[in-house]
Amino acid sequence: MQIHHHHHHDNPFFNRHRITDPAYFFGREREIEALYSAIATRQCRSIVGERKMGKSSLLSHLADPATLQHHGFNPEQYVFVYIDLEGMANITYDEFWPEVLDRMEMALPEQASNLRDMVADMALQSEVRFMQVRRLLRRVDRAGLTVVLMLDEFESLASNVAFNASFYGELRSLAGEIGVVYITASKRSLYDLTYQHADTLSSPFFNIFSEEPLGLLPHKEAVLLLGKLALRGQEPRPFTPTQIEEMIRLAGPHPFFLQLAGYYLYAHENGQADDTVPDKVKRRFIAEAEDHFRYVWSQLTPLEQDALQHLPTISPEMKKGLLARALLSEDEQERLRPFSTTFADFLNRNQVSERPANGRSGTNTSTTDLSGTTLGSYRVLTAVGRGGMAVVYKGYQPSLDRYVAIKVMSHVLAGD
Repeated sequence: MQIHHHHHHDNPFFNRHRITDPAYFFGREREIEALYSAIATRQCRSIVGERKMGKSSLLSHLADPATLQHHGFNPEQYVFVYIDLEGMANITYDEFWPEVLDRMEMALPEQASNLRDMVADMALQSEVRFMQVRRLLRRVDRAGLTVVLMLDEFESLASNVAFNASFYGELRSLAGEIGVVYITASKRSLYDLTYQHADTLSSPFFNIFSEEPLGLLPHKEAVLLLGKLALRGQEPRPFTPTQIEEMIRLAGPHPFFLQLAGYYLYAHENGQADDTVPDKVKRRFIAEAEDHFRYVWSQLTPLEQDALQHLPTISPEMKKGLLARALLSEDEQERLRPFSTTFADFLNRNQVSERPANGRSGTNTSTTDLSGTTLGSYRVLTAVGRGGMAVVYKGYQPSLDRYVAIKVMSHVLAGD
């Protein structure tokens, strides 16, 4: 086995965000194979999956030289350019290509030093025109290099008014003429995103993609993730097979929640002395997981919420949608259930306290309830308390992935 020279983290389940060290990435074998065979034949793919499903980590993993070699590719012949579009949500068109060129310079292989210099020079020009970019990419292609442009958080590009159908036409021409490969990642299908310009979807750019859905992990990959990661810490603390199965039931075969459960079991001083998962570990896991469940719940339509609570009577379309969103799993007998036991418990508890707990009781008209809205960079989840002149909401800040309390004065509500 190849030993990676990565520094050991005290707790190997530390990842809450994009995994950039391949030593901590497990699973997704089927998707990796599918994406590599697309790249080999210069086809474009759109990765679609819910938040926290590991889309960004998968993109990083594809670009890893050791992973490329393992799948029979020569890393020296590929230029993987990763772009997080969320950080570029408000950029202008003029800023797009210099940013791509800047990242490309860093991604070009050592031996292509003359190309690197050309790319670096162009990135620093006061004005970069698309024609120049295209000429430069022709040279990169002639040098035997395949450019793979990985566009993460594609929603941000879609919702930016600076990018219209002609911009997507430019992207399309690079794929057609030069064989640039695009791999996008988004929570929804490219066709379902909200575009600022009505004619955007008429661009032929959108016809070059096949979709690669990213959902719950196969059971054996969930076992692998927990089992292998537990050995990657400062001190290896193997989990027992019983503990692993119990954690998969608790967290579901969901990469983020498995990381969370693993984190608390690994951190538990003598969690390994026992053959089960200690109650304290479960409590800690549930406390953190529930925050995410509440956010997921707040993003569902009333129809979806209702369907989750009445699974036996669910319609085929709704079933398809909720399976795609990784909220349900299906066993061999095609029986539906919530993706984890903790999510099932959350749904059961929510049935009783549905409306009033959301602060939507008679005293508070829906016109002043900010649940589900956005304030600045915060998403407002639910009202957690009210008193005097203010309402306190639980909020979520996606960029830092953290939960906060938001105090809203009632005169703000009245004058809104």
